[in-house]
Amino acid sequence: MDHGSIIRRPRRGGHWVMGLVLMGLGALFLLDNLAYIPIGAWTPYWPFIIACVGVGRIIDARGPVDVSKGGFLIFVAFWLYACLQHVWGLAFQNSWPMVLIALGLRHIFVGMTATTDKSNEKTPS
Repeated sequence: MDHGSIIRRPRRGGHWVMGLVLMGLGALFLLDNLAYIPIGAWTPYWPFIIACVGVGRIIDARGPVDVSKGGFLIFVAFWLYACLQHVWGLAFQNSWPMVLIALGLRHIFVGMTATTDKSNEKTPS
């Protein structure tokens, strides 16, 4: 056993909480679409929930991969908002390549910040 290696504890409850939040939001939007409950003025701003998740991901980051995931979520939130509100003439049809560019940038960032730890590699005895 290598005592110098870093042991990463899994995040407890994060998936359950996020799953419940997403299910609740989905149910809320479904009920709004079916005209059971009006959420009215809040409807255009739902992408900012995704941005908040991204900010939380960055704050709770354990490495560059988590930071890049949070940054990508923030980008997606603003892209969705811009497309839904037609900010700068953006729509899903004319701006989807921006998502591909952002994914490419995220992969480059992760690749540039990845470190190979030679001390954790096993040497043949």
